[in-house]
Amino acid sequence: MTQVQGFADKVGFIWSVGDLLRGDYKAHEYGQVVLPLTVLRRLDCVLEPTKAAVIARAADLAGKIENVEPLLLRAAGQPFYNTSPLDFARLLDDPGNIAGNLRTYIAGFSTGAVEVLDRYGFDNHITRLDNAGLLFHVVSRFADVDLHPDAVPNDAMGYIFEELLRKFSEMSNETAGEHFTPREVIRLMVNILFSEDDDLLCGGSPVRTMFDCACGTGGMLTGGQEHLARTAPGSRRPAATLTGSRRSWRHRASSHRCSNARPARWLKASTSSNCDASPSRPRQAACRQRWEGGCGKRRSV
Repeated sequence: MTQVQGFADKVGFIWSVGDLLRGDYKAHEYGQVVLPLTVLRRLDCVLEPTKAAVIARAADLAGKIENVEPLLLRAAGQPFYNTSPLDFARLLDDPGNIAGNLRTYIAGFSTGAVEVLDRYGFDNHITRLDNAGLLFHVVSRFADVDLHPDAVPNDAMGYIFEELLRKFSEMSNETAGEHFTPREVIRLMVNILFSEDDDLLCGGSPVRTMFDCACGTGGMLTGGQEHLARTAPGSRRPAATLTGSRRSWRHRASSHRCSNARPARWLKASTSSNCDASPSRPRQAACRQRWEGGCGKRRSV
């Protein structure tokens, strides 16, 4: 396995996937492949330590309990899980069926993770890459990069994703600042927002909800959470519930959902105009059906 060390090396290594796409994809389309696969690889690495336990638990619960998700989340130790025996390494064991196996692997994720990937429209690109004979090579390239939290801390993962987003934005003649706010600016904004509230945020283990209606990569939310941790260390630290608009789910996945920061619960997405509700089960089931349809065909939902 190729050893990729450091922030710049990892960004460069992931960015080089575009070399494989040249000719079959236009330059401004590279991000439609690279960004969702970066998210998927991060999820894969985060879940690796508990993958076997989750699969065993899912098999044990099969046919016994209707709603197994809370128990599988506990087994995973993360706010998401995957019940498929496949991972990036095992996907490479069967090059001839990699498209179907990749869809099976994605369908094995918990509902929220499936919806994040569905919002990228990545299923269409699985078909396109497979038809071009590129899917195995692209997945193989991502299997070579280690995005485990031990190798890439949460902040570094956020920077990597934002740097990729910046590069792809420039290739599309867009301004990168339209898609994310630099972390230095986020820290300044968080410090200003909380500058007069330190006393209110401490004592008695208060519960605080932070909401960002245009959360992008989740930088303001995680920045606020980190500020609370610095302000009230130890037992006085507030329990933080982070919420954000579903409009930006796909970018938020890299810096928070794909981390193992383990907030009080997942960043929730809204299904109403006032951004106050979590995604409905029918919507989640619809996303899962799309992946389970396979072979590039989407079921009616």
